[in-house]
Amino acid sequence: MSFESLVYPDGGDRVMVPQEVERLIRNKDWSEIVVLTGAGLSAASGIPTFRGVGGYYQGRDAVSLASPEGFARDPVLVWNWYAMRIRAVLQAEPNAGHLALTRLAWSAPTTIISSNVDDLHDRAGHKPIRLHGNILETKCTVTGAVASVDVSLWPAEFDYDSLLRSERGDLLRPNVVWFGEQPWTRSFEIVRGLKGSELFIEVGTSGAVSYGFTEHAAQMGCRVIRVNPDSRTYPGVTLWPEESETALPVLVDLIV
Repeated sequence: MSFESLVYPDGGDRVMVPQEVERLIRNKDWSEIVVLTGAGLSAASGIPTFRGVGGYYQGRDAVSLASPEGFARDPVLVWNWYAMRIRAVLQAEPNAGHLALTRLAWSAPTTIISSNVDDLHDRAGHKPIRLHGNILETKCTVTGAVASVDVSLWPAEFDYDSLLRSERGDLLRPNVVWFGEQPWTRSFEIVRGLKGSELFIEVGTSGAVSYGFTEHAAQMGCRVIRVNPDSRTYPGVTLWPEESETALPVLVDLIV
């Protein structure tokens, strides 16, 4: 891979931009921009990924923590795991990658799809199309009613008697997509509607839960950029093996 250096906008360190990326976006003749973000985007904000080193699933049985069966078997275990994650989200702040995507969304027709369940996109100033729900919401296991969480009312640790319940006493669960459940559908409609004239940017996803969106975009003829230090090759996908918080501010400068 060949690189050219670009001075970081604030006059700081130089960031190495792959020449293939620069050539791909030089003409700026796409119809719109679609961005797919994953857990790697929020890692720089202190929110662990799931499958990487130090990730949320490391040393744990993922299905017991994130499935309807696991919740039915031990809701206390599941809620205490989610309470830890929710508190981590509330303490985190959007990083340079989130802020760059906000600038992109304000500057050009842009749709942002995210498999992340945190609210860092929202707090950065743009609302994503969610694939896997919102960890800062609860959903009633009986009625499906959704409400925002209020951790100020929570105990330090849940037991069976302190589990979250509706006014009628029905058990509440996190409003997220678990193993064995269907992701939210709007993102699939957007990807199925790609015409091949779009710029498609994938950021910080392992590919395990990206549903082939990036590969489909490449097959449709879209210009496709994959920003990830552990980039996977695929025909028609241009790689930028860099952390998202480093690459995205520069990439957005090149685009807008």
